[in-house]
Amino acid sequence: MAKQSAKIASVAAKKPKVVTSLTKNIRGGAAKASNFLKGGKTFSQYKAAKGGGGLVGEISLYTLHRFYGTKFPVRVEYSHRWITQAAQRKYNLPNWMVNNRFNVIKTNTLRHAGHDPFRYRFLPREIKLRLGPGGDLNFNMF
Repeated sequence: MAKQSAKIASVAAKKPKVVTSLTKNIRGGAAKASNFLKGGKTFSQYKAAKGGGGLVGEISLYTLHRFYGTKFPVRVEYSHRWITQAAQRKYNLPNWMVNNRFNVIKTNTLRHAGHDPFRYRFLPREIKLRLGPGGDLNFNMF
């Protein structure tokens, strides 16, 4: 009887080990799936992969600007169409959902400022005045 109870005890002791290893495998698989859902390129990596930026043109300024001098550079920029980075941070969205070819467009400084109020804030005052009605600049110049 003692041998039989020892066998049952050893079999019972082995069972949780198998269940534990199965549980670990399942958890490991779930962790890989969550990494997939959170994966994707960051915005900087996406821009670098698509060719980065560069100078498109310059706009002469009538007054001296503290950062740009007498020339305002119009550069290549990337802009989020529908899902912004602010929305990504607020709702904890994965990179692949925000930084992809359907949501990110290649544009220039003026066009970007034309449809993105956050970007428009950083244009020099003179450029903003010249972009308005009756001004000599428009958002689609370059």
